[in-house]
Amino acid sequence: MGIQGLWPILSCAVEKWSLVEYAANEGFHPENGPNGGLKELLDAFGFRWCEAPGEAEAKLATLTQRGLIDMALTTDNNALIFGATCVACCPDDPRHFNNVEIYTEGAVTGCIHLMHADLIFMALIGGGDYDIGG
Repeated sequence: MGIQGLWPILSCAVEKWSLVEYAANEGFHPENGPNGGLKELLDAFGFRWCEAPGEAEAKLATLTQRGLIDMALTTDNNALIFGATCVACCPDDPRHFNNVEIYTEGAVTGCIHLMHADLIFMALIGGGDYDIGG
């Protein structure tokens, strides 16, 4: 879930892809060089052992920031709030990868001019699945 109503706000920053097409495009893009492209993708469902709400998304965000994974796959926009640099969301079905919405830090900043601090402010005011907001 994350912040209620955030996905529509971010709609102009979304790129819709099949995950396979996105991986092929990014993996073989000339700007990425011979060793560039997507290295890893990790989904929030792989972190089922996390017990606190939002904990999986926080861990995924840290992994994207450190460059250990390229993208966090989730249905929850908390990964963006926690600072993930690239998030893939499967809105129809979390295990259906033909219709994936991809949000990057650059697209969010460039399209709707929201900085990471703005997203945090929205989370504090609106609340999410980890807090009711204020």
